[in-house]
Amino acid sequence: MLPTGRMTVLMPALVAAALAAMTGSAFADATIAVNGPITGPYAVFGDQMKRGAEFAAAEINAKGGLLGQQIKTLVGDDACDPKQAVSVANKDVTEGVKVVIGHYCSGSSIPASAVYQEANMLQITPASTNPKFTDEAAAKGWWNVFRTCGRDDTQGVTDARFLVSHYKDKRIAVLHDKSPYGKGLADETVKGLEKAGVKPAMYEAYNPGEKDYTAIITLPPRMWSRRCARRASIRKATPSTPSRLSRCGPPPSRLPAPTMRRRSRNRSAAKASTR
Repeated sequence: MLPTGRMTVLMPALVAAALAAMTGSAFADATIAVNGPITGPYAVFGDQMKRGAEFAAAEINAKGGLLGQQIKTLVGDDACDPKQAVSVANKDVTEGVKVVIGHYCSGSSIPASAVYQEANMLQITPASTNPKFTDEAAAKGWWNVFRTCGRDDTQGVTDARFLVSHYKDKRIAVLHDKSPYGKGLADETVKGLEKAGVKPAMYEAYNPGEKDYTAIITLPPRMWSRRCARRASIRKATPSTPSRLSRCGPPPSRLPAPTMRRRSRNRSAAKASTR
């Protein structure tokens, strides 16, 4: 991955070079595609991408455009769905697009990148963090795939460092939503924890959109039995201990869950810089 300074210089040059292929042609405008989740659960991030691109295009156009051409944005909605992302990518090829800003989700960027490479189109994602996106492209010798954000293996180290620093003596659970982003970040976080000598008490996947996650946060019966035995032992040793410590019986439907570091492709709007 290039240092930030070199990346800042390189990106405009790459965009200009890609658009240079259109100069002198029948194109009246330089069309740049902006592909992301305009609809679906991550639409707020797609809207941010769209607004940011339109603002930048207007600013550049007001100064005379790029290579003498006015920039036009073409928005594509992939809804963070891999199949829809490929469909959007193929449409961009048909439209004669040379530069793509996107996609947002790693699960969209990775399959769409093959379409862009075959059509010799530049792809720059502002948010896809799964290492496979650029690692696999580099292994294949592709020139056209770039990202302007950190990778999961960097974020995971930071997450693990935070958890070890603040919750090392707690039971830590790591959950992911089965998306390339969520699983990639969860895997890297677990690696960081284990490297620091901390073994997560739970590492599980869940299905996004479900209304009931009781199965994940309920304390298993075997762990309930241990807790009952421990509480009974404390009660016997210290008769003045409140009676709640000696309660034993069938496990309740819900008990306090362990400290959880829940990661998903659907971070809060406050942390929209990476996906």
